[in-house]
Amino acid sequence: MRILHLFSNWKWTGPAEPALNLAAELRRAGHDVLFACGRPVKGCENFVAREARARGIEPILQFRLNKHRRPLDNLHDQRRLPKFIEREQIDIVHAHLDNDHLLAARAVRSLSRAVPVVRTYYGGEPPSRRSITRKLLEGSSDAIIVISDRVRDALVAELGVPVGTLFRLEGTVDLARFDPARRVKSIRERLDVAGDAPCFGIVARMQRHRRFDLLLDTISRVVAREPRARFVFVGRGTRMEEVLRKPARERSIEAFLRFPGYLEGDEFVAALASMDALLFTVPGSDGSCRAVREAMAMGLPIVASKRGILPELVKDDETGFSLDEEPGAWASAVLRLASDRALRSRISQGARRHAARFAIADHAREVARIYRFLSRRVASRARLGSTESGVAAVNWKRRSRV
Repeated sequence: MRILHLFSNWKWTGPAEPALNLAAELRRAGHDVLFACGRPVKGCENFVAREARARGIEPILQFRLNKHRRPLDNLHDQRRLPKFIEREQIDIVHAHLDNDHLLAARAVRSLSRAVPVVRTYYGGEPPSRRSITRKLLEGSSDAIIVISDRVRDALVAELGVPVGTLFRLEGTVDLARFDPARRVKSIRERLDVAGDAPCFGIVARMQRHRRFDLLLDTISRVVAREPRARFVFVGRGTRMEEVLRKPARERSIEAFLRFPGYLEGDEFVAALASMDALLFTVPGSDGSCRAVREAMAMGLPIVASKRGILPELVKDDETGFSLDEEPGAWASAVLRLASDRALRSRISQGARRHAARFAIADHAREVARIYRFLSRRVASRARLGSTESGVAAVNWKRRSRV
């Protein structure tokens, strides 16, 4: 069985890491996996291709695989993708984003044999009513993998997606990398944060919609009662001055903030290791909230809003606090964590236990099981003489995994 993964982007953003980690883990488990990603604009590095090679995968770059539906580029891929699937004897196509899902669905419909399409939807919320995502999920795949109970329920109730086509799996984290037992060097000293000072982290791109106003109002309340507390903002963005630095100066709290910028590799792990808890307001382009999962794997309590998938990850007094977006409530939770070492320790252990469910190997085993079922169903239909090809050629009648 040969599987082709499609990722219609070249930027290292959103679901790029979980998609590539899945492909790499499937390969390590002995599966025959190919990975195709987008081409960068002129003068830019292909970050997805770079990371694929770092994982021992030579990416397929003969398609354009744009993130957005550009007619000429899509026409280019629509002509070549069916030929590639036939030439390489691909048995299953796994799509990760909207445009590669669209291209996969169109490609397999033109084949003379049934090649199932699997789609992973990484959103923590159901797709909007008029989105292309919603239309694709309604009928352009043979199996849909989701990471949220809420999304699973909405796809069944609102879109009428057959329960048997849905698989609710956990989002993934590299638990070996995000392991507090590694004891990576803390960056507290570099950030001028005292070793015994309560330190809270924020990992987010500096964008208007990420509710930095809520964070800054929370911080104003916290430092008025706990002036030793420090807040580390990990991330970058062209809106930093507008959404963070200027409002912080206006509130006279800039001295309590630290800005290490965008961190990668072990530097990012070291930043998490320097924190006592993570504050997370609004999910970004990665609806699975991978930063929250990574922090939980490091044993950090989470203070989070109730948006998207966050209430499924953050359980009150177990893995953190799931709160309404009101600065008084946030400040109260932060002050509890700042002052109560036993509470931090207990929630830290709960976060670590919960994060064990995010193992990439477990996720890959479940995905491989889905592939095998699809393969057996296609073979069964072929023996019965079915000539149907394309998306939804597989007749899903099985025990639900949702």
